[in-house]
Amino acid sequence: MMTKAAIALLLACTAAAVDEAQTFANLPTGTYRYTTPDSGRLFRTMLLRKSGSAVIGVELVGDRASTDVMALSCFRGQAQGDRLIYVTRVQPPYDPASEWQSGQELELAAGVSRDTSLAPAEQTALETCIQLFWR
Repeated sequence: MMTKAAIALLLACTAAAVDEAQTFANLPTGTYRYTTPDSGRLFRTMLLRKSGSAVIGVELVGDRASTDVMALSCFRGQAQGDRLIYVTRVQPPYDPASEWQSGQELELAAGVSRDTSLAPAEQTALETCIQLFWR
């Protein structure tokens, strides 16, 4: 028969394993969307293409009243828990003369969802960033 201490330890280990399994880093390869909590007219969203721990993404800003979006930056990093580490970011225009910022981290609080239905403008923006970092 298990003691109360053994049961408590088992439950704590099980909860920790469940929490670990639910982080962004442990999600399967795919395309994900992270939208920052905001109730205003404008919204910010990040589209993330994840393959293993490698992530390439685009940060977009848009108007809830229209389908137009504007790319703010492309970035790449490594997924660790619910954040991206070793982030390199570049703002348009995307060319070697652009200012490249490295060594950043991005927090991905709850709100990352798998997304297979991107709008054409979103898909184009994400593909541009993928091509930029996979040169």
